[in-house]
Amino acid sequence: MLTVRDLADELGLELLSGEDAAEAPVRWVHISELPDPTPWLSGGEMILTTGLQLTTAKRQRDFARLLCDHHLAGVGFGVGFAHDKVPDALLEEARAVGLPVFEIPYELPFIAITEKAFGRLVNEQYEVLQRGIAIHKRLERLVIEERGLDELVGAVSAAIGGVVMVLDARGETLAAKTFRRKLSDTAVDAVRARVRERGGARRQAGDFAPEHPEIAGLVLINAIVSEPPGMRELVQAMVDAGTETFDGIGSDIADPDQTELAYPQTPVAPLLSLLDAGAELPGRLERITCPCLVVNSPQDHVVPPENSQLIAESVKGPVERFTAERSYHVATQDYDRAAIEAATVAFAQRVTA
Repeated sequence: MLTVRDLADELGLELLSGEDAAEAPVRWVHISELPDPTPWLSGGEMILTTGLQLTTAKRQRDFARLLCDHHLAGVGFGVGFAHDKVPDALLEEARAVGLPVFEIPYELPFIAITEKAFGRLVNEQYEVLQRGIAIHKRLERLVIEERGLDELVGAVSAAIGGVVMVLDARGETLAAKTFRRKLSDTAVDAVRARVRERGGARRQAGDFAPEHPEIAGLVLINAIVSEPPGMRELVQAMVDAGTETFDGIGSDIADPDQTELAYPQTPVAPLLSLLDAGAELPGRLERITCPCLVVNSPQDHVVPPENSQLIAESVKGPVERFTAERSYHVATQDYDRAAIEAATVAFAQRVTA
């Protein structure tokens, strides 16, 4: 991690203010001569400037205060142009607000600073990327080898150096792994309570996503809104019997040249919360008032086609229908995929115009 102090030390420059904040990370280095560059910054940047427009004590103080309020990492002030030294008013304000400032001599070009900083930042990002790729490959291998949730959780815990817990909607632990130090019972109980609270909140009327005012329309492709009779009881019986997984359903596609990437096994326990949520959907459909594009495949072997008809008849917003005559359940990879894509794009353009 590149810090303000690191950059100043590597350049052989002395910090004139903000010693306590000099360990702040530098996200990027930006050169600006604007009296207020903050509208074009997002925080964490190091600003390099010669202060060409900082011609009065008020402007200098305002400049330091603005940068601090916008959470910039620090200021490198180039002298020998508009100022022979860092202005006293700017330094006084920087010291008051804790903004790191160092003076850049005339002989040191800004490009030398940006090259040094960018080199460090790029190398750090490359290391993060390489580590991320390695972790991804490790997790991918565990999934392919069907090593189970415990192995996955253990790998994530080791990768982040922390505690990992996977809870169901009821706050019950599905898998957990500690790293060096356990979470306190108080912390675990707080997490469980929060999970249960969120699980209950999703059932409240105000938490129904399709009612969000920013949603312009919905595209529903072979969607399920009504569970088959007896399905929940069957899944509950499997859970009670200790069954963890069953053979996955994948590649319900008519086109023999297409294959859906699907897990070979489907976990049983999470299906209970899915079915609980799904049981509430039929009664909520009438609250959907935005435009809907309903796509269904008459030859769907996963979701009964009657679900699409139920959606079309129940929602209160305008409905457009598209029938994927030649496709099975995974219609977006099947024979009708191009037509579905075109219909979806045209629908999106209409509802967002």
